[in-house]
Amino acid sequence: MIRRSFIVCLFSVISLITVVSTSCSKGTTVKAATKLLSTTLTGGRNLRSERTLVTDTATCGTGFSACITPDGVVGKAYYAGMIVGKDHGLSLGPLIGTVTDASKATDFSESELLEFDFSQQLVLTGAPVIGGPIEYPADDQAYVQNFHVYLGWIDTTFTLAIGEGIIGTHVIRQVMADIAGTDMKKGDKMYRLSTDTDFKYCVTGSGCTGTTRPASPVQDSAIASFTNTSEGNKTIPSFFVDLAAGTEVQIKKSDLTSAASTNTFTVDFAMTNGVKFTTAASEWATTDKLVSAFSLSAKPGDDDSAFTATITYTP
Repeated sequence: MIRRSFIVCLFSVISLITVVSTSCSKGTTVKAATKLLSTTLTGGRNLRSERTLVTDTATCGTGFSACITPDGVVGKAYYAGMIVGKDHGLSLGPLIGTVTDASKATDFSESELLEFDFSQQLVLTGAPVIGGPIEYPADDQAYVQNFHVYLGWIDTTFTLAIGEGIIGTHVIRQVMADIAGTDMKKGDKMYRLSTDTDFKYCVTGSGCTGTTRPASPVQDSAIASFTNTSEGNKTIPSFFVDLAAGTEVQIKKSDLTSAASTNTFTVDFAMTNGVKFTTAASEWATTDKLVSAFSLSAKPGDDDSAFTATITYTP
C-alpha cells in the first residue's frame, strides 16, 4: 500500500491516512536538530561476523535471495517530517532543511541538500512550523506515529568476501530525485569501488565504467516511474520510518515552543541485513549485475516496506 506523504504545511488526519483539512497559515517557527544514524554502524565498519552474506529467504524477506549488513550509509537529505498524534495526527516539519512544502518539488538542487552519515551522527538543522487553525495534539495524544524523509541520494557501502560474489568493498548510490545541475536522474543506480573517487553509471551487459550518464543506465524502475495520486509529492518518493516495537515518543507543544529547547531528534535506523539482493551471488559476475540486484530494506513510497528505527526527542 502506498502511504501518503503528509508534507504540505500542517495536515489534520484521521487514522494517519485520510487528510481532512490542511493549512499553510503562518505559525510559530521553532528550531530543530535531527541526527540520522544507526548504532549498527556507529564507529565505522562492522565486525566481519556481523557482515556475512545471508542467503536465507526467511531472514532476507520475500523476493530477495541474499542480504547483508552494510559497512556504512551516507547521503544527502532534502526534507524530513513526522506524524504526531495518536488519533488525530499532524505533520511536523521540516525537521531537516528549510523547505516547508516538499510536495511542490520536481527536482532537488544540491544547495538544498544536507549531508548525513549513519556512523558519524551529523546534526541536520530544520525549522518546523507550529500553529495555524489546526490544533496541535493535547499532551496525552502528542506521540510520534512515524517519520518520513526525502533524500537526494543514499550511498551504501558493503563488503563481499570469497564465495559471496564479486570480492571487495562496494559502494552503490541510489538516486531518489532528479538533481538539478547534474546528470543524476530519479531512479539511477551508480557504482564505485571503495578505493575509487567517482561514481560510475552502469549499463546492463557493459558493466559500470562511465561518469557520463548513458541513454539507458541501470535504474530502480519503481523509483524511476514513481507517481503519487494522493497528497504529497507527485513524482518523488520519500522513505517512511516506523517506530521500533514497544517504543513511544512524546512531543509536547510546550516543549517544542520553549525558548530553552533545542528540539533534538535522534533517528536510529535498524540496518542489520539492510542491504538486499534480488538474485543469488552466483549471478553477480559483473558489477552491473550486482548493482541491478541491489536494493535497500525499505522501498520508498511504500507503506508496507518502511525502515524501522528508534526515535528519541530531547527538548
